Amino acid sequence: MRCKEKSCIGEVDLNNTIFLQTGCGGCGGSRAPAYACNQCGRLHWADGSPVYNRGGQKAFWKNGSLCLKNKSKKNRQQKIATA
Repeated sequence: MRCKEKSCIGEVDLNNTIFLQTGCGGCGGSRAPAYACNQCGRLHWADGSPVYNRGGQKAFWKNGSLCLKNKSKKNRQQKIATA
């Protein structure tokens, strides 16, 4: 499937699954599969929709780490977790 990120012409790699936590750890720590674009790293859910955190930040997969695009500083990303 095609990446949904603006101006990206990449494809979402469905062969590389990244499991993201979708619920609190106290309630069993539910998780869901996500897939990264092979060009820009933008994460997408299995249905093709782009991944955002609760604050509305875009999620990317860069060098084995989950990164969120910082809304307050254009084109800056914050590394938040490493696989």
